[in-house]
Amino acid sequence: MEKKEFIFEDKQYEVRSWLQDDNETYTVKVFVNNQPANGYNYSVSIENINDAKRGKFPQDLLGDLINLAENDIKEKKWEKYLETMQGEI
Repeated sequence: MEKKEFIFEDKQYEVRSWLQDDNETYTVKVFVNNQPANGYNYSVSIENINDAKRGKFPQDLLGDLINLAENDIKEKKWEKYLETMQGEI
């Protein structure tokens, strides 16, 4: 499991990535106080990770997802999503 910690608005967050039980998919999720910080899950298959590494322009897909998860917290995307959903009710 890979972890990345960061602080945002005086809260300690932890981005975790782990290999699913199927051994074919990595999942990324953000936690605060050991609880999910939002409703987002990010995932990428090992096949896609390996394809990206072998490509002409190698890309760290898992690292990109970890950074995306952190940025979504900092941009408050989950809160914005919930506000949008409230407006549609």
